[in-house]
Amino acid sequence: MAWPWLGATLHVDEAQYWTWSRDLEWGYYSKPPAIAALIAASTTLFGDGEWGVKALTLALTALTALSLGGWVAAMSREARRGALAALLALASPLLLLLGFAATTDVPLLLMWTWAAWALWQALQRPASAWRWGLLGLAAGLGMLSKYTMLAFGPGALLAVALVRPMRARWPQVLRGGLLAAGIAALIVAPHIAWNVQAGWPTWRHTADITLQRSDEAATLGLLAFALGQLLLLGPMALALLTWQSSRTPLTERTPDGDDGRRRAARFALALSTPLLLLGLMQAARGGANVNWAAPALLGGLAWLALRAPLRARPVAVLLGAQVLLVAGLVHAPGAAAAAGQPWPRALDLWARMRGWDAVWANLGQQLPPDPAVVIGSSRAVLAHGQYHWRDRKVQWLAWDPARQARHHFAWRLGIDDQGLARHLRANGNRPVWLITDSPDAVRPLVANGMAQDKPAAVAHWVDAGGRRLTLWAWRLRTPLGDEP
Repeated sequence: MAWPWLGATLHVDEAQYWTWSRDLEWGYYSKPPAIAALIAASTTLFGDGEWGVKALTLALTALTALSLGGWVAAMSREARRGALAALLALASPLLLLLGFAATTDVPLLLMWTWAAWALWQALQRPASAWRWGLLGLAAGLGMLSKYTMLAFGPGALLAVALVRPMRARWPQVLRGGLLAAGIAALIVAPHIAWNVQAGWPTWRHTADITLQRSDEAATLGLLAFALGQLLLLGPMALALLTWQSSRTPLTERTPDGDDGRRRAARFALALSTPLLLLGLMQAARGGANVNWAAPALLGGLAWLALRAPLRARPVAVLLGAQVLLVAGLVHAPGAAAAAGQPWPRALDLWARMRGWDAVWANLGQQLPPDPAVVIGSSRAVLAHGQYHWRDRKVQWLAWDPARQARHHFAWRLGIDDQGLARHLRANGNRPVWLITDSPDAVRPLVANGMAQDKPAAVAHWVDAGGRRLTLWAWRLRTPLGDEP
């Protein structure tokens, strides 16, 4: 168990990414390949345990905060402001929470920060080809992390327009931008080629979830999304800005006579504005998660560091209070569970990460040590099953009777009624098990004689708050009337 004091193991997404890391490709059904490569490197170094899966993403989270500090220090020419930016990031709920998970947002945030830093540096010396090359490298790797990186392009154009380089430099900026775009395209090209060969699954999936609409969720979606961004940015950080800016106006000027920090603050916000607007538009349609515009918050943190006057005591007090608040929210569910007390599910950050190790271990005790074939009925069953039974020799298939291929396993390993019947006949007497978290999925198989009336094994797990996980396992058999 990765976080024993929290009672949590892996999220379903992390378990799925782990399965991807065992078979590296240039793309997957729902995401580009960077997260799989990152987890493959992490588990090679630290093993397949939960700590091993998360180790390098933890390191990248800290590196993102340090990189944000470097970017702000470069823009402001003040090391203290860079240190403030790094502290704001490390104390933000955004990074404190992402640091616990191996998700695609972790490499994306790092690449976004590097791209922003590289763009600023390139604009200072637009004739420097290597600075534009670094921008292209960061943008390309960001695209291989998550398609959200595409929103960096409009933000970069807006930021360049606001910075307004001298007229004589515009040709250099244009040539540098084309160089960066070319390098980014070369980095992403293998992923695009993979999508072409596979029928564009990643692009189609991304388009589907981006354009989806939920009228019920849209009612409060915009407000919830906006409040979520403020919470991820850090309520204490916002309090710091509000309280101090009223006392110390931003009047300092850089040696060259230009208000450099104001200009830099506008640059940081301009980079984030298009992505934040897209997130708000998507939230108004009822389809945006709170982390959808996570990179935009980096610009917000940079803006805060550039605008807030430097006073050590209020910074320490407010950010310290924020860290304690987030740490309390993180650890309270685990402490309540250890005390045998319920905790509100809405405030339990780890609710979906508990119990899977226990329920799979329980089920494994009831079934043969090496079941030949296991068919999972859902993405959660298949992702957690492959991870928690990683030491067992199992051939995994995905139960997808309607052939809709709504997740990676159904797309790669999907099997319908006819395919299942052929598979059962081909396997003869080898055991084939269907494991599900919803017994309703088995009723058609019981009706056509491919499954018995009752499951062969049932595993339960219940937490202190009454949340229950249950897995059912059916032994499948050749359809009635068919020859083995």
